[in-house]
Amino acid sequence: MIVCSSCKVAVHLNCYGVQGDVMESWPCSRCKYKTDSEDSVKQACLLCPKKDGALKPVDVDGVESSGSVVQFAHLFCSLWMPEVYIEDLKKMEPIMNVKAIKGTRRKLLCKLCKLKCGACVHCSHGTCRTAFHPICAREARHRLEVWENCGSENVELWAFCSKQSEFPDVRGNPQFGDSFVARRSDSSTANCIPSKLLTEKQNKLKAGLNGDEVAVHVEAGFYF
Repeated sequence: MIVCSSCKVAVHLNCYGVQGDVMESWPCSRCKYKTDSEDSVKQACLLCPKKDGALKPVDVDGVESSGSVVQFAHLFCSLWMPEVYIEDLKKMEPIMNVKAIKGTRRKLLCKLCKLKCGACVHCSHGTCRTAFHPICAREARHRLEVWENCGSENVELWAFCSKQSEFPDVRGNPQFGDSFVARRSDSSTANCIPSKLLTEKQNKLKAGLNGDEVAVHVEAGFYF
């Protein structure tokens, strides 16, 4: 773990993409862009209403800023958003393709924070349509799962609302096959996304597939 000398956010070096030797006064990506004027940095995540956490710059129209304002998003939010990918998986930045997020997803009201901003996902359980920000679900300790197909490269991400989080065993769900096993099934799944999922997601989105084509079951567990 390493802690930002300015905002005090704590991150894993590999998860956050920290490269080379780390100085004693290490700044996170957001704090590196700070100036004397806080107006030069857009504080809130583009995908949720949270202002703090492990943020990374967002590529807007081919550059990592829009005018003089640098925009940021949480790595966690980007990992759980089907249309979004990370350009450099070693540096874990910049976050790409945010503008491709479906308009309907941006209009969803988060059941947890009660805000309509950024982008939400639906509960992965059957026909449940409860919407929430992935990071709000993590903070509320909802069930967030990573499932891996033992017989292939497929990895599925599943996020559940508070009601469905009360039932830990979903293997009986017809959406699952017998070959799928859960890598993690708790709110700490954020730091356990398989690298092959990130690579596959990046490759498919770069190839021109939209979020629905990449994430076949966007609202009921999506896989790559």
